[in-house]
Amino acid sequence: MDALKQIFNSQEHVENYDQKTRRANWLGPEILFGLAFRYLNSGEKILDLGIGTGLTSVLFNKAGLQVYGMDFSGEMLKACGKKNIASDLKEHDMRKTPYPYESGSMDHAVCGGVMHIIENITPIFQEVSRIVREDGIFTFVCADHQAAGGKKFSVRSDKSNTTAYNHGESEIQKQLDDCGFKLLNFLEFFVFMQGDKTQKRAFRAYSAKKTTAD
Repeated sequence: MDALKQIFNSQEHVENYDQKTRRANWLGPEILFGLAFRYLNSGEKILDLGIGTGLTSVLFNKAGLQVYGMDFSGEMLKACGKKNIASDLKEHDMRKTPYPYESGSMDHAVCGGVMHIIENITPIFQEVSRIVREDGIFTFVCADHQAAGGKKFSVRSDKSNTTAYNHGESEIQKQLDDCGFKLLNFLEFFVFMQGDKTQKRAFRAYSAKKTTAD
């Protein structure tokens, strides 16, 4: 198991995950739901990539959608399962394709807190394009440090022994164009690092519509 999986499968990380996100003022779930809600209908299926403990999907579940979740951490999936918000949960690494879902089997997809820990995000967009039906909505969040000038760069954390990746606006637009998505909207927001309000990091939430059939 690589270092990233070890962190996300550790009992300490899982047990404190929800609390840590609240301290960091992480508003990703609410923002993603807000960007998507006008396009959703009760009873539709939504795939949550990197569902974790279900922080994002709890909102879609309350809106009447059928939630299907995928995550590479079995321990995070156990915590999510206890919330009874998902119709199905699968353990799978998003860095490995294909994902365990049939083509066109989902109405929508959401990816809340994953892209900043993955360097190559192309497989995510390719698989979502395959799995989500035409006219379906894909909402997602990525780190997008404004000082990067649209270029991708990484930030190393010795404390967690991981690297965080920033994916700029031009990179995201290319991914959408290449995989048949039309950008609908985006919203920038900030997260306090380690709960320190003097240190903040820029994120960007996007909503896009699948416009071309496979």
